[in-house]
Amino acid sequence: MPSTLSRLKARLRSRSTEDRLRSSNTHDGEAGNRAIDSITHNPNPLPRTPSPSDPLIVDSSHPNLPPSAVESASTTPTLERAPSKNSAPELTPSQQLWNRAYNAVKQKEPKLIDSYERILSLELRQDNLHSDLSQVSNLVEQVNEAERWQQMRQLVQKRLASLEKEEKMKQVIGTGIRIVLSFKDAMSQALQLVPQAALAWASLSFALQILLNPSTESRSNRDGTAHVLARMGWYSELSALVFDDGGTYATSLAGIQTQLESRVVDLFEQVILFLVKSVCSCFKNRISTVLRDLLKLDDWNGSLKGVEDAEISVRRDYSVLDIQDVRFKLEGIFQSVGSLKRALVHDQTDQTCFQHLRVTDPRDDKTRIENTKGGLLQDSYQWILDHVEFRQWREDQQNRLFWVKGDPGKGKTMLLCGIIDELKKPSAHDGLLSFFFCQATDDRINSATAVLRGLIFLLVDQQPSLISHIRTRYDHAGQSLFEDVNAWVALSEIFLNILRDPGMKNTFLVIDALDECATDRSLLLDLIVKEASVPSSVKWVISSRNWPEIEERLDLTRQKATLCLELNDEAVSKAVSKYIEIKVQALGKTKRYDTKTQDLVQKHLNINADNTFLWVALACSHLARVPRYQALACLKQFPPGLEPFYESMIQHMCSSEEVGLDCLKRVLALVGTVYRPITLLEIKVLIDIPEDFSDDLRSLGEIINRCGSFLTLREHTVYFVHQSAKDFLFRRTPSFIFPSGEAEVHCSIFRKSLESMCRTLRRDIYGLGAPGTPVEEVETPDADPLGAIRYSCVYWVEHLAKWNSDRSVKDDNGLMYIHTIDDFLEKKYLYWLEALSLIHDLSEGTRSVVRLEGLFQV
Repeated sequence: MPSTLSRLKARLRSRSTEDRLRSSNTHDGEAGNRAIDSITHNPNPLPRTPSPSDPLIVDSSHPNLPPSAVESASTTPTLERAPSKNSAPELTPSQQLWNRAYNAVKQKEPKLIDSYERILSLELRQDNLHSDLSQVSNLVEQVNEAERWQQMRQLVQKRLASLEKEEKMKQVIGTGIRIVLSFKDAMSQALQLVPQAALAWASLSFALQILLNPSTESRSNRDGTAHVLARMGWYSELSALVFDDGGTYATSLAGIQTQLESRVVDLFEQVILFLVKSVCSCFKNRISTVLRDLLKLDDWNGSLKGVEDAEISVRRDYSVLDIQDVRFKLEGIFQSVGSLKRALVHDQTDQTCFQHLRVTDPRDDKTRIENTKGGLLQDSYQWILDHVEFRQWREDQQNRLFWVKGDPGKGKTMLLCGIIDELKKPSAHDGLLSFFFCQATDDRINSATAVLRGLIFLLVDQQPSLISHIRTRYDHAGQSLFEDVNAWVALSEIFLNILRDPGMKNTFLVIDALDECATDRSLLLDLIVKEASVPSSVKWVISSRNWPEIEERLDLTRQKATLCLELNDEAVSKAVSKYIEIKVQALGKTKRYDTKTQDLVQKHLNINADNTFLWVALACSHLARVPRYQALACLKQFPPGLEPFYESMIQHMCSSEEVGLDCLKRVLALVGTVYRPITLLEIKVLIDIPEDFSDDLRSLGEIINRCGSFLTLREHTVYFVHQSAKDFLFRRTPSFIFPSGEAEVHCSIFRKSLESMCRTLRRDIYGLGAPGTPVEEVETPDADPLGAIRYSCVYWVEHLAKWNSDRSVKDDNGLMYIHTIDDFLEKKYLYWLEALSLIHDLSEGTRSVVRLEGLFQV
């Protein structure tokens, strides 16, 4: 099916190019027609009809042609090809028609053609046309028709150049010159587009002399020549239209085609005869000794009538053939349209499959991470590109795994961002590049399944044909292929099939923060080790913390390069120092530090950074929030090391007023408990906020900024600044953010989610007015009524289950919520499903219902 679509597209493109060229030629021809209309009064030209090169005209190679039609077409009579030498190309059927006509005229009028060929011979050898023709050798090829064809083309080119010289010499402004100029351009264009008529064009180029010297020829001769000139575009197209290699007809039309072929040859005979006589007439005064007895110069009207009668016969026979061929062509069109529809449906399914595959776009994640960390600085990663371990991995085909390991905050993620940018350069490789950033604080991108989905997503985006490996499973399972309990099994098989695809070469796969892959990390490690241990064109780059379990798995790979950041202090220290310099310069401009203050800040950061990018970033972020005069005093609050720094920030927050501190704790507890980063709108409905700014997102943003050493705000979405910040809060200070325990925070999120959904959900919440509207066509309103409850719609059951993990919903603590859940499902269930559909997460509703059934089982 895809091959049918690609062939159809190729033929359409070919036809589009042909039409543009023909349009250009027709334009020139029309200009010539207008120039001689006053002379010739010739009839209207034959209407434009489809040529055999049109994309939907059926030929015997058409993939959708019925077998009977193909068999019939193969029996259609074809023209015999002329023998050819190595130096001359083989003639096409259309060219053979002109040759047949020329040879027929030569048999009927041998003396006339001999004199004509002697005139051409003078031109070929660039001799004086006043020579005695009886003494001129005939240089025109008589046996090899292909060679003769080449001579005629050469003759036309010479004659065109000669005409240009004569035009410049005469400098006469009049009707004759205008006609010659218009037909010279048309002839030049036609010779390129329709080389089939080279024999006739050779005569025509000489016949232009008649129009250039109107005083030397009779009016009948001039009028007849002008008519033939005006019709030459039609004559040249005619043979290609019906008898070119691509043309084919059913057996039932073969008889008509043979008859039409005979009519066309008759027409070409009349054209050649008229033009040959005109050429000889043009030169009769200069070489009169030979031509007087050969030409019947008194019957120009009769000669022209012969041409016109032949035209009429061709028109009549072609109209019969064209009418009979319509049904045959329509049959092919219907089949082609059917194939096109099937191909389009296939493309739509591919697009839907690709959309369902997407869990995130890793390219957007990379941009977000770089922005969150203040941008990617080349000086912070350039050193690794020249490191011996990296170069060994890059240049050694047997070395397929490069592992960057280090403690939190050492800049592993930014190093991998730099490596990705390096591998993306055109000179780096001619294959594919896919990458993924794990993030433990976001459930969407912290599992082995999510990693595979992200890697496959980018591979398919770069090489769409790879989606066929997904479709083999997707066509049976649909979206559940990526989300059910067997998702890892299915996706790992698909992923391995993609890596073994014959079209895959020089593929780079990059996975950052493997330690933050919280679900099925061991399965992902086993897959990486297995694939990195077998010969292939795939190379891996991964990063992680210095965790023994990861190192034990990766040690199973013999051919790997390992870069430990703690063992590269000098290189990391230089990169951190450059980072500090840039950050302090930016601070100095923003806070207007004097030179002394700026130098002291830079010196303090260099001494205490401990080669940790994150520590520098957190310190500079804190300095940006304090007045300039407090900068030096604030520096003393920044002890070396991440954990001491976090501890000092907790102490600083505890010194805040009581109301503000409680709000800070609730925000930290909420962000630490949710399953993905949440927005300010979602925070408003999930925690109790002081009434003073409950409707003020700016004030809520200020609370987030006060947690700046732990949280960051990007485009109204709240993130942890680093996984180490969340680890510190949960491990070192759980009682600070969870005074009543983590389970109570889950209960609060569940309860407030249910309350907000009951208030907000309603029928047709987007006001579509058409229940059958495809969700892909729905545009989210600017003031999204679901904006504040998107998280609640997807995760409320998860928080209920987490809160109830150590008890039954049917005990005393859970009974109070059974009535609330039952009431929600009775009144809002359909509206909830509608909301999940609008936010493209309906599959989560299915899982949530199943989860609820399990919770309510006795």
